[in-house]
Amino acid sequence: MNIAFFNQIDFGKLIQKNYLFEATPTSDGLYKYLAIIFVVFILVGFTLIIKAKNIDKIYKNLYTKVINLSLFTGFLGLFLLFFRYEEISYIGSRFIFFVSMAAMVIWAITIIWYRFMILPKKIKEYEKKKNFEKYLP
Repeated sequence: MNIAFFNQIDFGKLIQKNYLFEATPTSDGLYKYLAIIFVVFILVGFTLIIKAKNIDKIYKNLYTKVINLSLFTGFLGLFLLFFRYEEISYIGSRFIFFVSMAAMVIWAITIIWYRFMILPKKIKEYEKKKNFEKYLP
């Protein structure tokens, strides 16, 4: 990948109050790459919908959580990028975008927590119940 791409990103601006809270920021920059990322989120969501039809019921809840996260993140990101492109005040601001992406990261962390802390217990219960029901008439 080209180094010039990474030179365009200035993380120091994110801590500047007037940069982060600007009501109508310009729509030029690296936003076309973000649009590609959000479209990939949407495609992943639809792919998981198709794949989830043939999955064991114990994993359906996890797949549903991941599908909801990916589709919501993709559509919300494209929605916010549209308002940014149209330079609509406050809705297209960097702060709203930053807060929504932080919420998506927290949502992803809760899904990861579910996957590694709660789901293994449910799988053990499910296998125990399945094994018990195997011997019932």
